[in-house]
Parts: sequence; structure tokens; C-alpha cells
Amino acid sequence: MPKTMTLKEAQAAYSLAIEASQLSQGPIFVEHKGRLVAVIMSIEDYQQRFPDEYDAWRQEQLQCLEPNRIAFQQLLPELLKIHRNQFVAIYQGRLVDADPDRIVLVQRTRAQGYRPVYIQKVTKEPRVVELPSPTSFLLSTARTSPSISKTPERRHADRRYYHSARNTRELGNADSH
Repeated sequence: MPKTMTLKEAQAAYSLAIEASQLSQGPIFVEHKGRLVAVIMSIEDYQQRFPDEYDAWRQEQLQCLEPNRIAFQQLLPELLKIHRNQFVAIYQGRLVDADPDRIVLVQRTRAQGYRPVYIQKVTKEPRVVELPSPTSFLLSTARTSPSISKTPERRHADRRYYHSARNTRELGNADSH
């Protein structure tokens, strides 16, 4: 299981200066007294080479944030009175900071050592992000590109999506399309 370690400033007998551009050239092997002791790679390389481990690490990070997300929901009525339309930082289940600028808030909470911290904008309605499904992309491509041939399975999947989307609109969810 991958382990996350946070670098901290400290007096050390050894140091290693790494330029961000060096990571794009591939993994960096770290030796100590002629012995390989570590490998440093970009997150993109890690994700590509170890997709299962990366997914497990992401899940672990999300699980760490879950108690703070729940705390945000519980604090929301009070937050709406004081911090409406501001970003708030929740750490260990309590409000630790707020700011109208998310970037400023992130920088300040990092400088104060709050990790993991849940940052969310305080609004009455939850933020909803809709992403097109791969099927809807294929449908729009098929409409504009008649040269795409479809298998019977693909046509069946497209029909299911079409009916699902139509039913959603019929139920009155105007944001679904």
C-alpha cells in the first residue's frame, strides 16, 4: 500500500534538489552511499505505471476527507448565517478558517499545517457538476459523423441512453441535458 509522507523543513545531513522539469524526464533514482534507496516520479508516471495503487491511494485520501465533509454538512446552517458565499476550511470536524478567495484559503491552511483539510464554498444549494457520459458523446458524434458504423450492441446502448435521458427530462429535471 502506498504511503503518503509530508516534507517538512528540518536540518538534515543530506539534501536533494529536484527541479520540477526533471520529473517530466522520467523517474529519479536516489542513491545513498552507492545503494539505491528511493525512486521519485511524477504523479502522472505513477498513475500510468501503477493504476491500482494510485486508485487505492486516491480512495484513502477521499476517506480521510469524509469526516470533514460530514462536519461541513452538519455545520452548514450556521455557516450560511456567517460565511455565505465564502470558502470555508474544515479540519478535524471543525471550522478553522474562511475566505472569499479559495486560493488564498488553500495557501493559508497549508501554511498553518492543516492536512487533510476539506474546503467548500458555503451556499444554500449544493454544487452540482454534470459531465457528459461517454455514450452521450458517442451519440453526438454519430449525429455529426454518419461514417461511424454501429454494432447492434452499440445501437442498443444508444437507445437505452436516449430513453433514459428523455425520461429524466420528462420528470422535470431541466438540468439533466
